[in-house]
Amino acid sequence: MHKYNKLTLLLVLCVTILSTLSVSAQQRTYSPLSRYGYGEMQNISYSGYGAMGHTGIAFQSAYGINNLNPAANASMDSLSFYFDAGMSYFWQGINSGNEKAYYSNTVFDYVALGFSITPKASATAGFKPFSSGGYKYQTITEYDNTTSVSNLTGDGNLTELYLGLSYKIGSNLSVGANVNYIFGTLENMSQATFSDATAQKYGSHRKMTVGSVNFDFGAQYKINIADDKSLIIGATYQPKQGLSGERTLYQASGETFGDDFNLFSPTGRIDTITYSTGSYDGDEFQIPAKLGLGLSYNIEEKLKLGFDYEFEQWEDINFSDDYLRNTQRYSVGAEFIPKDRAVNNYLSRIRYRAGGFYKNEYVSLSGEDLNNYGITFGLGLPLRRSKTMINLSFEYGQRNLSGASDYTEDYGRITVNFSLHEFWFAKRKLD
Repeated sequence: MHKYNKLTLLLVLCVTILSTLSVSAQQRTYSPLSRYGYGEMQNISYSGYGAMGHTGIAFQSAYGINNLNPAANASMDSLSFYFDAGMSYFWQGINSGNEKAYYSNTVFDYVALGFSITPKASATAGFKPFSSGGYKYQTITEYDNTTSVSNLTGDGNLTELYLGLSYKIGSNLSVGANVNYIFGTLENMSQATFSDATAQKYGSHRKMTVGSVNFDFGAQYKINIADDKSLIIGATYQPKQGLSGERTLYQASGETFGDDFNLFSPTGRIDTITYSTGSYDGDEFQIPAKLGLGLSYNIEEKLKLGFDYEFEQWEDINFSDDYLRNTQRYSVGAEFIPKDRAVNNYLSRIRYRAGGFYKNEYVSLSGEDLNNYGITFGLGLPLRRSKTMINLSFEYGQRNLSGASDYTEDYGRITVNFSLHEFWFAKRKLD
């Protein structure tokens, strides 16, 4: 292997190890709604797809890895090695009545590798966040002349490690599949104090640890309508599958609350009400069936226009609560390149991207659906004499309840990702 490629590989391995630890540990949300279900589902797109409304089921590209449809990666250059990694700065503004809060953080989003096995078969592997919990807020309840003040805290992440394979059948049809390992821990704790001086403090701590394998599949069909123009139809499918892991429920009353998810301090009196722990399998917790459809119009190295639709059947899964709702997601995205082969005009080689999306989330509160919609735009900045690219994207959106509730979340995200494209498998005449 060429010396330059060895140094690149060493750098890639170091970044992969460090980012894997980071993806699993960072706080990715501050929303009180992340206490429900599996937390806040993470919407992560590789390469430049995040700037196109997270649209990509029917997109193909030889410049980067597509995590939105495993079949798309059959279009990767068979002589190249791909490395893709991204990080974001995000903020959340939470508004409920007269109460407002603002949070922000910088997180490492994902890391992925891709390479060809044969001229028609490609492999990808990577880490990305699956869902996150992260909140800390207080509720006050009045009943029977007694006031209850509850402090609610949540934390944790579920992370997805995956291996994907894609294969090109003939010149137009591509298929692909991912095997995914979802792992991590989610914790939720409630600590209540009562105005009645004779009442003890009350607390509840739930902990869910996941370690489970699942699968998803994809296909794309390309229709050539001119020498440089095409339509691509894409589809993805994830069957309903069970999750395996361990769970713990601890409910108690006592004198002094603890910290760091210790329900009570061991120095005071504690009366255990409930303590249960054990393993669970797919009969108790599941992830839903998911269907995605996409359509794109493409002018080679000039224009991409795409539309995606996704449906997730959350109401059909086993879960401990009944507030889950089926979701639908619509997105549109576009990429424009003024002149890809311009030698002396760098601005003409930049990829200009924009998009938008709408989704009703899988959590419903008091009969009100949670809507999520936003706009995106960004740039793909190519490096000189290379298909390697730095992608910049900006996303702004809002989540709100559909009924009379005045609860809203405004959020934004600035993302930078690096798509490395190296010709590693071509034979060199001179070294």
